Amino acid sequence: MKLRLINIDEQLGVLRKIGKTTPEEIKANAVKYLKSGLTIAACPGLAKDDFNEKKVTIPITPLTQTDGEWTWSSLLIYYLENYSIPLPDDFISHMVNNSWVVDKEKAKAKFTLTDISE
Repeated sequence: MKLRLINIDEQLGVLRKIGKTTPEEIKANAVKYLKSGLTIAACPGLAKDDFNEKKVTIPITPLTQTDGEWTWSSLLIYYLENYSIPLPDDFISHMVNNSWVVDKEKAKAKFTLTDISE
């Protein structure tokens, strides 16, 4: 099975072009869900805020996280918290269907993954 990627650049493009954002009633649950994902890779270094004209440094270590079906960069959390970056509708449905909870054990078993943050 292949992981589905949430592409931050595409989602920022949607935010810039049509101003679509994630509704506040979804945002808090989505942030919690994304933060609880299984960490499968870390990328030491600095990231710049692509939505801020000053290109400020984002105070976060870029991580790749997953729930076993979807994968995302921890930068997505930053953009969701600060700009309400839109999330794909099918990902929102996926989170709702999982009661806003990442089942880390199921994700680990699915791909024989290890959570490197443990």
